[in-house]
Amino acid sequence: MSALARAPRPRKVASPGVAGHLGVLLPWLEEVRATFLARSAPRLPATLRDRSTGELLQPADYEWGHIASALRPVANSLAASADTLRRVRNALAHGEPATWAGCCKVEAHVRALLGWR
Repeated sequence: MSALARAPRPRKVASPGVAGHLGVLLPWLEEVRATFLARSAPRLPATLRDRSTGELLQPADYEWGHIASALRPVANSLAASADTLRRVRNALAHGEPATWAGCCKVEAHVRALLGWR
């Protein structure tokens, strides 16, 4: 293998706006996920199998996609909210900027999830 083939690929550098979104929105979405799981873990499956690794996950390790899968049988509208947060989180992680309208929708989905009783 040539030295060029072994060289690390350059990382995509986020624009200042996207970097700001990453610095604010990603930690906030993680905080919301942790809060939701702390409040709702007793109503979620005790374990879920990760589709890509086959590993059994505990509720504390559930990501937004796992949460959406767990909610689908009991609260489909909340599953859709969790899936929206999954898509937003993934878009941000891949350097796509957030829009104001998108942030407003995210806030509504967060309220719905955190209001689940």
